[in-house]
Amino acid sequence: SITTQINGYATFTGVQYADELLSFKLKVDASEKGGGWTPALVLRAQGTDSYVSSGIDGYILCMGMNGLELYRYVNGVRNVIYGDFYENSTGVNIDCKQGDTIKNSAWTFDANKVAEHDIKIGAVSDGGDVRILLYVDGKEVINYLDKAENGAFSNAGYFGIIGRGETWTLT
Repeated sequence: SITTQINGYATFTGVQYADELLSFKLKVDASEKGGGWTPALVLRAQGTDSYVSSGIDGYILCMGMNGLELYRYVNGVRNVIYGDFYENSTGVNIDCKQGDTIKNSAWTFDANKVAEHDIKIGAVSDGGDVRILLYVDGKEVINYLDKAENGAFSNAGYFGIIGRGETWTLT
């Protein structure tokens, strides 16, 4: 079990993951931080010296009060797969957009409370493509095939978390 308060990012550098589904109980306690930006999980980060959104390529799953958003960052550009960003947003590409924010009752996060869920998540190679999978409390929430021609990350990468003061426990 790991418990830490994150105000920034943490990348688990011991191993790069390629085709694993990571399984853990995730508890995010935001009761002391007073709201703000939403926490996120990072898959296949292609480096460790910065955020995935600040020049490091990889996938980010944002866990907000309004639902889940999934992005692929390439050279600092947010490629929206699921989310509520539109064409006039600066630094955002929506060419690969599959849908708006995922409003799913399987996931709950309130910026002033505690959320706890069993998570199974991964970026699994599927031929030359990459399948992004997310299960919350045993329910499939995301099953997205990121095509190689769209820039899918076929290389292994690091797992990480991004927070703004929340206390995270991964068991």
